[in-house]
Amino acid sequence: MDSRTIANPRRGAGIMAKLARDVQHNGYQALYEPAVSTAVTTVTSTEIMSESIHEALHLGTPFISVAKRGGSSLSQHRLSWFTGNNKARGLDGRALPDIAGWAIEQPDLDETGLPEDYELYDAMALLVQRGLAAECVVLHPDDSGKPRPVRYWAMPQLGLFVVCEGVPSKQEMLRDPAERWGVAYAWPQGRSSELHLIAFSKELMDAGYCYPLSVKFSSYCTDRALACLKAHERVLNVADKFREEAGEHIGAAYYAYALPIGVSPRSITAGKDAGKTKEIYYPFPVVPRQIDLQYLSSVAISRDQALLLEEDGRVERTVAWSVEKSRRIMAGNEASEVNDEDHPF
Repeated sequence: MDSRTIANPRRGAGIMAKLARDVQHNGYQALYEPAVSTAVTTVTSTEIMSESIHEALHLGTPFISVAKRGGSSLSQHRLSWFTGNNKARGLDGRALPDIAGWAIEQPDLDETGLPEDYELYDAMALLVQRGLAAECVVLHPDDSGKPRPVRYWAMPQLGLFVVCEGVPSKQEMLRDPAERWGVAYAWPQGRSSELHLIAFSKELMDAGYCYPLSVKFSSYCTDRALACLKAHERVLNVADKFREEAGEHIGAAYYAYALPIGVSPRSITAGKDAGKTKEIYYPFPVVPRQIDLQYLSSVAISRDQALLLEEDGRVERTVAWSVEKSRRIMAGNEASEVNDEDHPF
């Protein structure tokens, strides 16, 4: 399926945009103001004809084969979570509050030059224009401790279609390492806990970028991320009740609705040793107390989006991946950093 065929926002986009602008931005409010619309250049049919359309499109040329398209030529982009402990600045050089929330590192188009990255830039430009994202520079310390500037798109909130069949409780997963339904979770003895998942972003899919993203939480954010995933079950319970009343007796998929995750309204203290603690912002489910049909419509996956998410057995492959990845983390065979090549599809 051509990902570019899923480019038009659904009618619930306005509600999601309002929810995103209502959440805590931790000093980034000015960055997320909707940008002023710019003119769009259009090409008329007359201009197309004047450019020799037959030569440009090979009309009437009897090719003996049709080009095949394989899977993505890139590793999945990482959707990072920042806890408010990384220095940041605007593109104009002015200092910003330490970044908290979602962020995607901007790929170097001169290095990759691949269509997926161009589609990501186009989609993020729309999110920036709508006030749902902002460009910034995050300062990462290098091996010598010097700040290394990296350009990101920062987002206070994203709705995630998590590729899984569901999420067992923490106790169930600790008791049985094979009890994984698409989300990898492990807490090795003497090390930090980890949670890994694969997701599509509703905002990015609506803007035309229909590729999966890899997500990792660790340490103090792990349980909070797990709580977000379990909070999504309340949405599914309400949806299934409405479906039952409408004559649908089979429950909806976990990814039938986007899970909006934003920045926690307050921080928690991480660490126990004196002088080594820090305040961190954690992932927080942005789900209304009263869930109605209007809300469900605003976060519902479209039929085309669901088909893309499910194609080639992606859900089943992700479930198998989550079991194996959890096992490797528990056995100490997994690097502490995210392996960008380690994903189920």
